[in-house]
Order: sequence, then structure tokens, then C-alpha cells
Amino acid sequence: MNPRCRELLKRCSAYLEGDMESACCKEMEEHLKSCPRCRAMLTEVKWTIELCHKTPAAEVPPEVSAAMHARLREERQALKAAEAG
Repeated sequence: MNPRCRELLKRCSAYLEGDMESACCKEMEEHLKSCPRCRAMLTEVKWTIELCHKTPAAEVPPEVSAAMHARLREERQALKAAEAG
């Protein structure tokens, strides 16, 4: 897998969930047209997301949930900063 594929695959969840800027979406779509390996990976991620949405939620202790949400916010902010810079 080349570095371009690795970079785009890091952002495939954001792409599938509509959390990506339009310029980045176009870049992703152009790459997917010519890369069967990334198309397959994107399909697998899509199926995984769909399964997660269908799976009933488990009871999570409040402190674990709060820590997890804080970490996800940090990761999302870092990703947005990286895309902007």
C-alpha cells in the first residue's frame, strides 16, 4: 500500500459519515476511481459502521464514556487541524 492510500484510508470514516470538506471528498473520490484496493477497504469500513449502528448499545460506565468522548474530540480536532494546515 502506498503512502497516498494510507493517508486517504485514515480519513475514510469521515468520508462515509459526511464529515469531510468537499475538496477532500473530491480528492478521495478521484483516488477511489483508480484504486480497487482502497475501494474494497472503504466497503469494509462501511459495512463495519453499518454493523455498529445495528448492534444494541452496551452499558458503559459514565467515567469510561466521558473519557472516550474527550479522546474522540481530541482526535477529531487534531484531524481537522491537520487538514487545515
